[in-house]
Amino acid sequence: MIINISCFKDQELYNEILSSSNKIFITTKDDSHIYIEEEKIEKGEKELAKIKKEGKIYIFENTSNLLSINNQKPQLAQIETYDVAQYLNFKIYFKIYQINIKKAYIEEEHEGRKKKHNLSRFLTFIGNPYTSHIPAYPKNPLIPISDYAAAIIIREDFYELIPINSQIVRYKMKELKISIRLEKGMSFEIGNSRFIFDIEN
Repeated sequence: MIINISCFKDQELYNEILSSSNKIFITTKDDSHIYIEEEKIEKGEKELAKIKKEGKIYIFENTSNLLSINNQKPQLAQIETYDVAQYLNFKIYFKIYQINIKKAYIEEEHEGRKKKHNLSRFLTFIGNPYTSHIPAYPKNPLIPISDYAAAIIIREDFYELIPINSQIVRYKMKELKISIRLEKGMSFEIGNSRFIFDIEN
């Protein structure tokens, strides 16, 4: 079981996670799983709610009693897909998946440097280092790379690479113009960066 949590502020995506963790925290701390920044929260308030995985279900625990879920304020509630939690101008949407897929990561190579990035989100963007989840670097430093050059999305049983700016996404030395299913060991390039896809054993 895996849960996708999307937090919107004023109808714009604020943060999002895809997690199989046993505990997920919604707090006012910026290093939390789901972070809510709101001046109207009482001083000293940190934890707003937490989500606990119990077997094959997820339980919403309203530890602060500040969030409503489906327009009610229960202390405990079982989360179902399409449930919505709310606090002021924040809305949090839940989706629960039964995904039969192994954990995977992308190894980024740039100018001799290598770094691994876990694919823990339902949707991971690759592109400009200041805006994307995984950075890619341009061949010409005077021409910045696209904010979102490509994306990797988790399907039910595989990972899919989606070219957003196909002019700078290359697979097998050619522009990648269509989405492809990623397999262990596959590599692709974005700008001056090379990426290798791998799956944990």
